[in-house]
Amino acid sequence: MATYTANYGLHQWVPGDNFLRTDFNTDFQKIDAGIKAALSTAQGKAEIVTGTYTGDGTQNRLINLGFQPRGVLVETSWGARGGVTQARAGMAVAGGPLAPQDGQPCLFMTSGGFRVVRGSTGEQTNNEGYTYYYLAVK
Repeated sequence: MATYTANYGLHQWVPGDNFLRTDFNTDFQKIDAGIKAALSTAQGKAEIVTGTYTGDGTQNRLINLGFQPRGVLVETSWGARGGVTQARAGMAVAGGPLAPQDGQPCLFMTSGGFRVVRGSTGEQTNNEGYTYYYLAVK
């Protein structure tokens, strides 16, 4: 007599068992439903995009990703973050830009990517010649 698998209840025949085509059809329907559920779950997961840019010193620069990220982390190539009144690196999320204390936002999301800034009051996410690494969550 057939036993069944623990997760999907698929037939596990033993020698001498008689089986029907409907048994196979039932098993294939369960497998198909399981694959569909797994794909649906996988499609809802976040994607990570990484890259680099070299600062050009402009005051307000778009880094085009082709999508609006949920969050962005920017770091200098040598790991410098700045201080309370400076922001060379950090993280921003939708509705929560990175900004040094008493400064203007210097990293924020846009519909096509994110913006970086080289400002006059400590905003330094686009310093000329600096290499920056980013990690964006799609």
